[in-house]
Amino acid sequence: MFMLDWYAHHSKLRFAHPAEKASFVLLCLGRMASGDLEAISLAIVLLQSIIILFYLRIKPRFYVKLLLMPLAFLIPGCLAVALETIPAQAGAMLIMPLGSLTLGVSHDSLSLAVNILLRSLACVSALYFLTLTTTFTQLGWLLRKAKIPAGAAELALLTYRFIFVLADTAHSIYTSQSTRLGYSSWRNTLRSLGSLAAGLLIKSLDRSRLMYAALLSRCHEGAFPSLEMHYRFSLRNWLLIGGVAAALLALSRIPPFF
Repeated sequence: MFMLDWYAHHSKLRFAHPAEKASFVLLCLGRMASGDLEAISLAIVLLQSIIILFYLRIKPRFYVKLLLMPLAFLIPGCLAVALETIPAQAGAMLIMPLGSLTLGVSHDSLSLAVNILLRSLACVSALYFLTLTTTFTQLGWLLRKAKIPAGAAELALLTYRFIFVLADTAHSIYTSQSTRLGYSSWRNTLRSLGSLAAGLLIKSLDRSRLMYAALLSRCHEGAFPSLEMHYRFSLRNWLLIGGVAAALLALSRIPPFF
């Protein structure tokens, strides 16, 4: 989380108009929602990976770790989609008898699983591009310009703030427990994790109470005013976005892989 925020503040595109970056990401997400061709999904994954690794200069090891997090959920889910109950005599790519049931992987189920995996990776990589190039302050500014209700934008701001507060508090408690050999055995680990969860809840409630008291002492009226930002649209960036849109439209003519 801290590294994502650091990369966003030091990105080459940190001064680009937030609407341009959001439009590029929405283009990719919209294309994923409107079609299910594997070629388009794979093209978006490759495009986002090339931009992130070679233009933004994100460390490959860090980017792989980012992709492994959603893959830990995607792979089991896609395996469950690929595996289905089939008739005993039906032709399938893989058949596994299980008691009175016959499980197998058919051509259609495998195609669906691969399609879901690629589409999910395409959406994740597009969102990583936005996360690694746009600070939350810029996203908040964009939400206000898009006439999103102020309450929703401010709630997102507070949530973002308290994620860092909770992470910092959890790290402090964990460090304190580690210096006292709190994780030296399995039994101590379970006890320490329970204490960490309880302490984190108490400290987070205390932090929120102190923050609310501080806001009231400053005559808080329910709004969080911020400085106005000024950005300029780039013709080059819009031409690149248009080129990507045209390329994705051309790829829609490629037949499915399966």
